[in-house]
Amino acid sequence: MATSRRSATNENISTFGAGGFGRDYTDVNTWAAATEIDLVSAAQSEVLELYDDAASFNQKIVVEAATTNASYFRIVRPAGVKGEASWQGHDGTPNNGVFFSISGVGGDAWRIDESFSSFQDLLIKAVLNDANPRSVYDVRGADVEIVGCIAFDSSNIGTSTLIAGFEQSEDNFCINCLALNCELDGFQIDGATDAYAYNCTAVNNGSDGFFNKGNGTCKNCLADGNSPDFSGSPAGNNNASGDGTATGTGSRINQTFTFVATGSDNYHLASGDAGAKDFGADLSADGVFAFDDDIDWETRTGSWDIGFDEFLAAIAFPVLSDRDVHSNIFGNRIVR
Repeated sequence: MATSRRSATNENISTFGAGGFGRDYTDVNTWAAATEIDLVSAAQSEVLELYDDAASFNQKIVVEAATTNASYFRIVRPAGVKGEASWQGHDGTPNNGVFFSISGVGGDAWRIDESFSSFQDLLIKAVLNDANPRSVYDVRGADVEIVGCIAFDSSNIGTSTLIAGFEQSEDNFCINCLALNCELDGFQIDGATDAYAYNCTAVNNGSDGFFNKGNGTCKNCLADGNSPDFSGSPAGNNNASGDGTATGTGSRINQTFTFVATGSDNYHLASGDAGAKDFGADLSADGVFAFDDDIDWETRTGSWDIGFDEFLAAIAFPVLSDRDVHSNIFGNRIVR
């Protein structure tokens, strides 16, 4: 089985965070410029691990000109291990983790032109000021992977619009991502070649949840509260919508979804959900992008769920005894 978060060959890891914490970089573009090299000839990959040292970072990035291939490429991801105290990323909501809050600037928030690069578990809110249409994640490079990322509460206050939380072109991927309350589209697929959204969720965006302008494929994608949820008839299967627009084989239309806590932007599936839970397709052997986890790094098992979250019931540990524990120490053994 395969996680959706790629690692690279011979990773050279640098750290990012606020000043005073001893990180290698305090500006993401300084790292981008320093690692814009021929990674293939160097036989190494460059990784930037992010630390939650500040309430937010008002920093854009452009990743565009390193020489890469499927083995040697650049990765941006939170530091630490999901589920452990070291984890610096979010919990599937926009309420914690290393956070880029970008405001008052022009251009796209994070623009990725470079083939094979991987951006993982990022949390971005962008209020841009530009005369041209812009996006939060502008994904242009071939074979780029955007995994576990969130775009939320984003707009363009200039004379144009924020057209999408995730704008995809070329042959690239959005996996286990969430677009929430963006000005226009949640996901816009507008390339001349294939682009893919797998197990993504689009909620309460101002226009389309998933808008296919090119050769887009959506599998296991959930859209609710958008206007409309799906448009442009993307290829794919097992999508679900709150209106009548979900397309592809095995898709579910006019569904009512039950989320954990929409008031606090928690769009994980609740235990009683009947719209998306157990209605997804198993993509662990998908011929284009095979994976088996969700936005929380939890393994998808059995009947997959539609959307970024796989509902897993809490494990009930058995109570073996209600007696007080007493221990006796014999040598290096503890006997209870």
